[in-house]
Amino acid sequence: MLIQKVKDFLTFIRWFHSLLALLPFVSIYLFLINDPGFHSCRISTIDFFVICIGVEAILISGVILNDLVDTGIDRINKLEKRSIERTISKYWAKMYFWLFTFIVIGISIYIAQCILRDWVWIGTGAYLISVLYNLYLKRLPLIGNIAMASLARFVPLVIPILVSDSISNLENDRIEVLIYVYASLVFMITIPRELTLDLSDINGDNAFGYRTLPILVGARVSKYVAALFVVSTIILSLMTIATYQHLTIPLIILDLGSLRFLYGLPQTSSRSGYIKICRQLWLTMIIGMIGSTIATAS
Repeated sequence: MLIQKVKDFLTFIRWFHSLLALLPFVSIYLFLINDPGFHSCRISTIDFFVICIGVEAILISGVILNDLVDTGIDRINKLEKRSIERTISKYWAKMYFWLFTFIVIGISIYIAQCILRDWVWIGTGAYLISVLYNLYLKRLPLIGNIAMASLARFVPLVIPILVSDSISNLENDRIEVLIYVYASLVFMITIPRELTLDLSDINGDNAFGYRTLPILVGARVSKYVAALFVVSTIILSLMTIATYQHLTIPLIILDLGSLRFLYGLPQTSSRSGYIKICRQLWLTMIIGMIGSTIATAS
């Protein structure tokens, strides 16, 4: 019974996705502390671990709030796969949300006092955007998608903000390029992914008065917008390859996955189909990030 409850809880907070979100964060940190030219890192391993917990708490609180806000919508869109009311009661979902909110507050106070004063606006801003997104912005066309992409981009940019002065003194431009690839990749891929998820959720969103882009302009135009962002990502990757050849293989893999998404999107009309190509696009992004990390280290 206890093991099952733990499994339900981990599924509820999307533990795998939350941990995977730290991939660029951890990678950048490891590269920095192992670079011979990096002598002024102000973050100890313990402090870095605390910051990881703070970032995770912000991400998980946003995931929980999203499920709470979408409880009614999920009864329409994903009756058999929703967590709240099926594996976890709404009461405990609210308790978990407030628990992680208090963790965010407590850790943010420590980080701001002992590690980085700027965390006051970094952590608070990320948390408030997350709350604003879940309560209001995701109901709006495209604005909510961009807000979610900005939140996703927040994670790989934390380390550069913490040690920006030290990074600027490095002679290793590969690290700076990796940060740029992480932040750009996450932002540009998240927007079409979220738009496609809006297409999959159109019935429930419409029933609850949401004004997402697919509801406002229809599925066909929304697919064109999603495709535009994916094409822009491909162009951006090709421009990056032209200057930084060591990223050729991972970014070409990214482009091939993006082209597959572009091929499948116009032919997709079912909820399961949208979710499938979303997962493929998400997997493409992860492979591109891991590949870029390996290419930078080699």
